[in-house]
Amino acid sequence: PEIEMQILVEQSTVLREKLESGLLDLAIDNALTHDPDYEYILLFKEHILIGVPKENEVNDRYREYQIPAEVIKSGCCDYDALPKLPIDALKDEKFILLKSGNKMRQMSHNIFAESHISPKICFEFDQLMTSISFAKSGLGACFLTDTIIKYVEPCEEITLYQPDTGFCDRELYLMYKKNKYLSTACRELMEVMKMIYQ
Repeated sequence: PEIEMQILVEQSTVLREKLESGLLDLAIDNALTHDPDYEYILLFKEHILIGVPKENEVNDRYREYQIPAEVIKSGCCDYDALPKLPIDALKDEKFILLKSGNKMRQMSHNIFAESHISPKICFEFDQLMTSISFAKSGLGACFLTDTIIKYVEPCEEITLYQPDTGFCDRELYLMYKKNKYLSTACRELMEVMKMIYQ
């Protein structure tokens, strides 16, 4: 009660700048490298998926690779036991990607490079949710995470696949600058987040 909290959704580079300048107390990010000036608390691991618009004919050819959203939402999904779709199966599909500078864009680049594919990019956006919205409208395939399927967005309009790649997951951390004063409210928020996600 009576505690005001501001939430900012931004690219990792912007979040890091705001943490550095003291404008942010905490950030949630999939830190690929760990800066010794920051504390990192692992919250959870996300699994990378590909969403293809339901009406795309490629879905008819790869039914055995499809993953029902209900399986992901169950919370006890064993990704090692699920089928993995080779990325070159989607080489002719149009893709909606995030703009350069976003870590999901970097991961998608690694996935395509691993299979020696140059994707057909039809749109580039700043936010993952915008990409998903356009994919749901049938405008192209996109990368997304199982966290979105579980907690955020119903995705009945897209067919889900697990890509066959070494870049299949990412870890999300709660991070803050070492030696920065954190209010009692901020520390309580951290404890609540750890309780929910760990």
